[in-house]
Order: sequence, then structure tokens, then C-alpha cells
Amino acid sequence: MKKILFVSLCLLFVAGTAVAHWVPGDGHKMHYPQLPDPDGWDVLATQPKILADDWQCSSSGFVTDIHFWGSWKEDQMGTIISAHLSIHADDRTGAYSKPGDLLWSWDVEPTLIGDEPISWQGWFNPNTGEYVENDHQLWFIYNIVNIPEPFWQEKDTIYWLDISVTTVDGLWGWKTSESPQFEDDAVYSDDGVNWYELVDPITYESLDLAFVITPEPATIILLGMGGMLFRRRKH
Repeated sequence: MKKILFVSLCLLFVAGTAVAHWVPGDGHKMHYPQLPDPDGWDVLATQPKILADDWQCSSSGFVTDIHFWGSWKEDQMGTIISAHLSIHADDRTGAYSKPGDLLWSWDVEPTLIGDEPISWQGWFNPNTGEYVENDHQLWFIYNIVNIPEPFWQEKDTIYWLDISVTTVDGLWGWKTSESPQFEDDAVYSDDGVNWYELVDPITYESLDLAFVITPEPATIILLGMGGMLFRRRKH
């Protein structure tokens, strides 16, 4: 038992540090991580613009950690005062799916980690149709961790994540994700009521957005303890 408690504490430490900054290969609780497209767009998501994309829960549990990628127009970094995140039910009425009933929301100042400059990235404003193919080179991952009043998601259920940020001195965009796209296109709105499909301004192909829902530390700990207890009973 002492050994189990010791290892559990070690797992707690590892879990607490791992979820702060997600990297490919870390755990997730969605259909698959939607990783940023190195040749993609950053789509304007600065207030009043709202962007949303859907995911399917792969394991029931609390959504305590959300990670997403974004950049600044022309690499002119401003300050994100607040990021408004909300989770909605899946509304499949009409020509395409979109966010439905509001299930959860939170306003937070996200922590960010800067990545190295990559290839030139495009900037896209879906309302005006404005796009610039070689607009900026820096991208960032934003980490929302240890949410105090987390949302409980059910396995195999499809939800929508909405993000809109309030900034000072800069325009921020949510980065598009690599293929394959999941389900329908991502969508955008200016009022949270009327939603429009997000498509590539040049190819008119579907666009999804880069984010990942990760397992909470408690889940990792329980899995580790469960494995040890199972092995102990076999002896």
C-alpha cells in the first residue's frame, strides 16, 4: 500500500505538470487531436467574432483542460484580456450542423507558450472575405487548465467549442487544423445565434480549427492505480 501511495503521488506530480502544456502524444478525450495546419489560416476570432468547432467525446468525464492554437495578424502581438469559451450541444437542424443549446461557459485569461517561427501563415476574415496568404510566422498554443467548475461530457456525444477573445492592440485568430476534418465545417458568428460555415477562401474546401480536449489529472492517476491494484490481485 505504501508503494501504491508513493507511485500515486508521483503520478499526481507528473499529471499536474503534463497537462499545463499539451504536446502531440499526450492524452486526449476527443475523437482525435485537431493539430494546427502549418500551411493553414488564422481565422479572425477577436470580439465580436466567434468561432466554433465540434468534437466527439471519447471518454466520459470532466472537461478540465482545453488547449488551442492561434496567432496574431501580421505578428503584431497584442494582449488577450479575456478568452470567452463556451460548450454547446450539437444542433443538426438546417443545412449544416452548428452550436445548439448553451451547456457551459467561462471567461479566462489563458496562459500561452510561444512556438518557433514556422512557414508563412495566412490570415482570413470570413465576414469580409479578406485574406492574406503570407501574413505572419509565429504561432502559439494557449492552455486552459484546472477549470474550477468543469463541464461533464458523455462518451460518444458530439459537442461544440466556441472561442472569442478580447484583445488590446492586436487582432487574434484561431488557427485552422490539419486534415482530416471531423464531421461538418467549423462555423463563425457575430452574435452567437446566426452561424455560417467556415471554408477556405481560395479552395472553398472545409475548414476545422486546432484544439484538443485532454484528460484531467485524476483520470490519469486512477488509471495508474487501477493497473497496480489489478497486478497486485493476480499474485
